[in-house]
Amino acid sequence: MSRYAIASAWQSVKDAVKPALSEAYYEGYYAQIPEDRPVPEEEPIPDREENAVITEPYQYMPLPDSTTNIRLLRLLPGSRQDDIKCDLYVTELAAAVDHYEALSYVWGDVSPTTPIQVNGGTLQIGLNLRSALLNLRLADEPRTLWIDAICINQQDYDEKPGQINMMGQIYRNASQCVVWLGKAHWSKADDIPQRDTKKAFAVLKMLGDEAAEMKKMGKKVEPHKGDLYKKLRADMNVEYALFENKWWKRVWTAQEIIVAKRAVMVNGLHQMDWDLFRDAIQHGLDLDLTAWTVNVLGVGIPPVTAVFEDVQRIRDLSAAPSSNPADELLGYLIHTRARDATDLRDKIFGVLGFSDGRLKDVGIVPDYRSTVSQVYRDAAVRILTVSGNFDVLGLCIRAELPTAPRGPSWVPDWSVQSAIAVPLVYDALGQPRKTHASKGSPLVSWCEEDGNVMVGQGHVIDVVSSLAPIQRQFDIIEGVSYEMEETGETGFGELMVEFFDVAWKTFVASVPYLTVYVQWENFTKDIHPTNPDPISADAMSIFCQTLCTGTLMPGGREETEKAFHDWLATLSTIRKLVAMKADRKASKLFKTASSLGYSRKTWQSYGSFLPYLTQVKERRMGATAKGYLCLLPRNTEANDQIYILSGGRVPVVLRPRSDGTVEFIGEAYVHGIMDGEAFRPESCTDVRIR
Repeated sequence: MSRYAIASAWQSVKDAVKPALSEAYYEGYYAQIPEDRPVPEEEPIPDREENAVITEPYQYMPLPDSTTNIRLLRLLPGSRQDDIKCDLYVTELAAAVDHYEALSYVWGDVSPTTPIQVNGGTLQIGLNLRSALLNLRLADEPRTLWIDAICINQQDYDEKPGQINMMGQIYRNASQCVVWLGKAHWSKADDIPQRDTKKAFAVLKMLGDEAAEMKKMGKKVEPHKGDLYKKLRADMNVEYALFENKWWKRVWTAQEIIVAKRAVMVNGLHQMDWDLFRDAIQHGLDLDLTAWTVNVLGVGIPPVTAVFEDVQRIRDLSAAPSSNPADELLGYLIHTRARDATDLRDKIFGVLGFSDGRLKDVGIVPDYRSTVSQVYRDAAVRILTVSGNFDVLGLCIRAELPTAPRGPSWVPDWSVQSAIAVPLVYDALGQPRKTHASKGSPLVSWCEEDGNVMVGQGHVIDVVSSLAPIQRQFDIIEGVSYEMEETGETGFGELMVEFFDVAWKTFVASVPYLTVYVQWENFTKDIHPTNPDPISADAMSIFCQTLCTGTLMPGGREETEKAFHDWLATLSTIRKLVAMKADRKASKLFKTASSLGYSRKTWQSYGSFLPYLTQVKERRMGATAKGYLCLLPRNTEANDQIYILSGGRVPVVLRPRSDGTVEFIGEAYVHGIMDGEAFRPESCTDVRIR
C-alpha cells in the first residue's frame, strides 16, 4: 500500500473526489526545465555498459602523506558511447582549493562491477558510479572530480584513516558538491504513477520561482492557499523521482551536502542549484502540499520531505554549534541515526567531518581495524569524558535483531535505526531540555573490566510497580497492510473499500494506535498519581504534563492543558471501544464506526496538542511504588529501579543484575522531579552499569 495511494485517497475524500490531474494540467509549466543543457524528450539511446578496452588492473601508488595529499580524477571528454577514460593524479589538498568538484552519491550494490580506464589501467567500479560518470562527462573538455571510491585506495587501511579525517575539508575546498540522484525516470516507462524526473524538476522550478517572488514582494505564505497550491497539492513526482533515492538516507551524504560551499542536484541530465532546490522544497512545505505532508487522523506519518528536513536540522546545528564539541557530535549522531551505512563503523566515522576541525577535540580517530562494538564503545567513552554529562545514554536503544552488534548496555548501538524513541534530553519540540534532574551536578564516571563496565554515581529514587501498554511508532502503510491481512474485511467493509478505499482502511488501522492513549488515560485514573506538583494534583493535569514531557505552549500551562483536553475529547469514540473491551474482538463495523467518529473530530484540524506528543512513541506509561506517573522506556519491567545519576539531565531506568551491576534500560520522565527536586548528592554511591 503506497503513500501515493494514501495521499490520493485522502485527497479524494476531502475534496469530494475531485478528478486527478491531467497532463494538460501541467501544460506551459513542464517546458520550464531549470538546467543549462537541453534535455531529451525521449529516453536516450542505451549507454555503453562497460568499456570495450580491458587492460591490466590499475595499481594504486601510495600517497606521499595521507593526511595532506589527495588524488583527483580527471574525467576525459567523450560521448555516452565512448569508453570511460580518466587520469588520476596526486596533489596537496591545500593547493587544490576550488580546482575540482566533489561527487556525492550512493555506492549501492558494488558486487556487480564494470570497468573503466584509469591511467591506462582497468579499474572496476559500481554501476551507479559509472552512470554518474556517463552523465557528468563533458563532450569537449575534461572535468576534474574527487570521488571517494576512486580517489581513496579502499584496500589500504593505512591510507583510509588520514583520508577520512580530511573528508569534511575535501568537500569544503571543492568548487561545488555534485549530488548524483541517479538516472532520470519517465512516467511512461515506470509502473509507479507520477514518477517523472522532468516533471519533478518543473514542479520545483514553479515552487522556487513563487517563493522568490513572494519574498521580493514581502508576502507571507498561507497554507492551502493560492493557485499554485491548487495545481500541485496532489503531485507526487518530487517524492517518487527525487526523494525516494537512497542518497537521502546515507550517513556520508549528509556530511557532504552540509559542508559544501555550493551544491548542485543532478538526476540524469536534469540539474538544479541546491539553493533553489532548498527554497522550492521549503515553499512546498510552507504551502502544506497534501501529497507531501500526508496526515491521517492526527497520527504520525513522516512527510515525504522528512529526509530534507533532517538535512536542514543538521545544517542548523553546524551553523550554531555547541560550545562543547562532544555535545555537538552527539547532535549530529542523533540526526543521522536513521541513515544507512554499508560499514556500520561509518555511523560514527561518517559524521566526524561536519564541523571545521572542532570535532577533533573529542578524540575519535577512524580505525577500520577495530570491530563495530569497539568503535561504538570508544565513541561513547570519548563523548562521556569530553561532554561531562550523561546525555549519550539517552541513545541506548537495544536492537531486537540477534545479529546486531552487542555491547555494554550503556553504549549506544548506532546500528539500530527503527523504533527509536526521541531522547528526553530534548523537549517535545526538539529543543535542549532546560531542566536538570541532578541540579547541574558534575559527571563522575570511569570504566572498569576492560571498558565493559561504566561506573557512575547516583541514587535510587523509586521502583517501577506497574506498567501500561507500549505506544509504538505508527506506520500507516504497514498498519493498513497488516489490518487487511489480519481481518480480511468483508460485507459492509467491501462497500467501504469500494467507496473510500485506502482512507477507510487507514481508519481501521489507526484504532490500536489510538487505543493506547485511552488505555494510558484509564491507567492514570486508576493509580491516582501522587507526583509532586506545586500547581495541581489533578490526575489529568499530571497525565498532560507527562505526555508532553513538561513542554509548554507559548501561553504556558493553561494553554497547554486546554489543548490537551481538546485533543482528549477527540478520543471519545475510541474510549467507548475500550470500555467495551473489544479492541481486536470488536465487530469490523464497530471498529470502523469508532475510527470514523474520531475522524469527524479531527477532519479539519489535527489539534494543537499533537506536536507535543513526539516523545511518547516507543515508550510506555508506568507507575512507581510511591505512586508517581512516569513515561518509561518500552522494555521497562516491574521492579526496575529509577535512578538519578550525578551529571544526568533526566532520570534513568536501571535493572539490577545478579553480579551486583545494573543494566541500563533507558531514560524516564517523572513529572515533579525533573529539575533536581529529588536529587540528594549526599545519597550518591557508585553505580556499576554493565
